[in-house]
Amino acid sequence: MQCMEELQTLYEKKLQYENLAYRRLEKEKGEMQSEYEAELKLLQKQNEEAIDKLLSEFRNNLGKIQEEYEDQKRTADGLKTQYEEKLVQTSDEHEAELEEMREMQSNERLQL
Repeated sequence: MQCMEELQTLYEKKLQYENLAYRRLEKEKGEMQSEYEAELKLLQKQNEEAIDKLLSEFRNNLGKIQEEYEDQKRTADGLKTQYEEKLVQTSDEHEAELEEMREMQSNERLQL
């Protein structure tokens, strides 16, 4: 009988030890989980800030590029207008020169 009591006492001590170990592990788990959740929140916040910063930079750059595009478009339109005016002017001058040459040839023929 004493042997059974000793076994029961040993078993109860083992249960107490295992119970303490379980509680310690459960406490560590809770602490680790809290730490990881806090770290996750921090990482999410940093991620959102990085995304906001990138979006802000993107919008800024997009605005600058759109302004530059509009400026280049105005310059291109102005150059096109100048080219067309110069083309008309050159064509008119060429026509006038041809007309003058025809008149000179006509006068030379009449003189002969």
